[in-house]
Amino acid sequence: MQITPHALHELVRKTCEEIPGIFAPATAIKRKGNIIRLNISIRIRQDCNIKETRLNLRSKIETIMVENLSFTNFEGLDI
Repeated sequence: MQITPHALHELVRKTCEEIPGIFAPATAIKRKGNIIRLNISIRIRQDCNIKETRLNLRSKIETIMVENLSFTNFEGLDI
C-alpha cells in the first residue's frame, strides 16, 4: 500500500487532535527501503501525564497504520 507524506502528516495531526493536551505535532517520515518509521515531535500541556500521553498517541497511530490501513511495512514510531 502506498500513502503520501502529506496523508501521513494529516493522520498524525488528526490523531493528536483527539488526545487532550497535545498540540503542535511535527512528523518526520523515515524510510529504509520499503520500511516506514515515523518520528513525531509534540508539545503537551504542563498538567498532562507525559508517559500516558505518549503511550496513548503511540497506540492510536499504530492501530490506524497496522489494523485500519493494513500497513505491513510500518516499523513503528518514536515520540
